[in-house]
Amino acid sequence: MLIIKRGNTPILTNIPPDLGDYVQKQRNGIDFATLNWVQIGDTPTDLQLDDSVEILGTTYSLISKPPTVEKIDSRKHRFQCVFEAEHYKMKRVKYFFLNPTNNLKEKAFTIMGDLSVFVGLIKMNLDRDNPGKWTIGTVEVTEARNISFDNLNCLSAIAQLVSEFQTEFWMNGNQMNFASKAKNNGLVFKYGQGNGLYNIVRSPQDDESAPITRLSVFGGSRNLPAGYRNYANTLQLDNPIELPTTLPLNEETITFPEIFPQYLGTVTAVGNEFSFSASAMPFNLNDQLLPGLTAKVIFQTGLLAGYEIEVASYDNTNKTFVVNKVASEKDLEIPSPDLHAEVGDTFIIVDMDPPIELVQLAEQQLYDFGLDYYKANNFHKRNYAVTPDRMHFKRQAIKLEVADQVRLIDGPLGVDRLIPIESFKTFYARSEWDNELTLSDYPIVDPYTRLIRQQIKQAQNGQPKPPIQSPGIYVFSRIGTFQKQGCGIGFIGEAVKFERKYTSIISYADAMQIGYADASFNVDGQANADGLGRCVNSGPVSYTPLRFLTYARTNYPQTCTFISRPDYVRNPDNDIIGYLNNVDNKVYVRNYEAGNEYIPNGFYYTSSGPGAHIDYYDGGSIAGSGDCETGVIIDIE
Repeated sequence: MLIIKRGNTPILTNIPPDLGDYVQKQRNGIDFATLNWVQIGDTPTDLQLDDSVEILGTTYSLISKPPTVEKIDSRKHRFQCVFEAEHYKMKRVKYFFLNPTNNLKEKAFTIMGDLSVFVGLIKMNLDRDNPGKWTIGTVEVTEARNISFDNLNCLSAIAQLVSEFQTEFWMNGNQMNFASKAKNNGLVFKYGQGNGLYNIVRSPQDDESAPITRLSVFGGSRNLPAGYRNYANTLQLDNPIELPTTLPLNEETITFPEIFPQYLGTVTAVGNEFSFSASAMPFNLNDQLLPGLTAKVIFQTGLLAGYEIEVASYDNTNKTFVVNKVASEKDLEIPSPDLHAEVGDTFIIVDMDPPIELVQLAEQQLYDFGLDYYKANNFHKRNYAVTPDRMHFKRQAIKLEVADQVRLIDGPLGVDRLIPIESFKTFYARSEWDNELTLSDYPIVDPYTRLIRQQIKQAQNGQPKPPIQSPGIYVFSRIGTFQKQGCGIGFIGEAVKFERKYTSIISYADAMQIGYADASFNVDGQANADGLGRCVNSGPVSYTPLRFLTYARTNYPQTCTFISRPDYVRNPDNDIIGYLNNVDNKVYVRNYEAGNEYIPNGFYYTSSGPGAHIDYYDGGSIAGSGDCETGVIIDIE
């Protein structure tokens, strides 16, 4: 008999559950109980959310919805209830991000971080109303990912993280854990009396395909030595992977483009934004350079993660790299004082002729990944629904945990291996030993993700950083001005300011990087101007000439040096003339409308000497001003 409580006060006692009622436990935190019974009396008890019941030592509550109540005669009412485990209350708390005032109020956001960042944000939200109730246990070391959330609750956010990071979620009391829970519990199940099982039903998984019996494995195309394997264009093995089997031939190929001869280095010292050292560098990069190619480093972790940066020089004595700016990055200066290598960052080197040892290591890694993939796909993937022998379980006092691995043996069904428990039902009204199990092979984490996580663990010396558990936010505002398009003759579109904020838990530089990587900013800014801007009467157009001493496209300090020389004499015949339009207040090349265009973007000087005044023009308008002594502050995208 069961007791339903409201708080600590019993409100219903001696409840006889139906024999079909059960507790359902499943991977990734699924844990609930059904309870159905008939109450005799004129008026049914009004059960409310958070009313609770203890079943098999666990407290379950009405969390999602109240019960269904059916009137079956004048004094009988049937209750149908689903009571859920305590952590289901996380669905009542929204998964918010911090707004610019460091309050958890943003419901739609995109942030970059490893798994610990997102788990820490879950705890920050849960602590808003119940500080300290929920704790963080094990969190798997992962790569950083850029993930978007929109109006999720904490429990649904957990489900998204499980999917994004290919991990598992499980609770230990009020402790959240995000890591594999699988362990061999030593149990062996067979069909028949005394062997543990009454029944076995084998069924294919939804994504079942024919087992692979021969696998050709290919790697990436970078860092291959000259003439590698008769000029093969990818890393390769001598032969396909093929192990003895009775299965019919099924040949497949797999490519791991991220596996090629490479050295994973770790930054041990930083000079400035353009230089860093890696004291463990095992070879002289200068001896491995290829004609016509510039060696590059690709950062795997840190603020520069994902950037491929040319190596300008390498000092083998001090193991120091000097790198160039990223020429392809138009909106952001990489590297810069805000975005640069830091001690502990990891990187690989590409576009080099690798030492033979790196080629051998890469081929061994390619074989290991191929063999791993082969073994994971060299058998029929099955689900096994099994009905345990209740008396056998009771005699042996067998207690089950989701994700435990059990050895299932049945010759006629062709199975003899460890298989994890995907889920189990316990029909508690009959007996705590009356169970139905589903055993199922888990999806494997893809090999490249495993490789990246191994490298991160090595860089952290096996010590993952603790999950973030206190508020902190960095906000970058990207601002642009867009002119309404599509105005008719005699009208001009208004200029409309457009601003978008980008946030990061990691750093201001990270928020800035996310902002400048937003490809939709210009598109949305123009759409905003077209929607909000007006077309105004341009009126009669006139042009006022403006005279400039000289012009520099980019390097204004060099020009300052020239015009500050004591022997410098201005020649008015060499002045640059622009024409200020009285309607749009922009400076043009000519003083008439047909085919006119803005003066080139750059620095324009209106006087000479050490304090020479400078205006920076962008799109025909002044976007910054200064002088040769203090420099120029530019307020543009």
